[in-house]
Amino acid sequence: MQNQIEGTILHISPTERVGEKLTKRFFVVLIEGQYPQEVKIEAINAKCDTLDHEKEGNKVKVHYNLNGRSYISQRTGQKEWFTSLSLWKIEKMGTETATNTKAMEQKPAQIDSDSLPF
Repeated sequence: MQNQIEGTILHISPTERVGEKLTKRFFVVLIEGQYPQEVKIEAINAKCDTLDHEKEGNKVKVHYNLNGRSYISQRTGQKEWFTSLSLWKIEKMGTETATNTKAMEQKPAQIDSDSLPF
């Protein structure tokens, strides 16, 4: 299931090797609003490198997959569940807006009324 959020990056963790074939990294995005939320999103394997191009304070749109799994707790022996948000794609925000604003601020081209056909 793919979803997206927009917000500001608050924290980016270093890459951690969890197993022979598994690396993980996470980052936290602040979603502003009446009730601000700090959302932790994980990056797995090749997606870890995606965060090398980001920094804390960047405004981003994050596309993520919602994952849920069950496991047997070693502590209690009972079945338990966890939910994770896994990075799919991240886009910088603000660049496009600045370009559009600049284009709107430009004066319209002057039209020579003598060259109009009517």
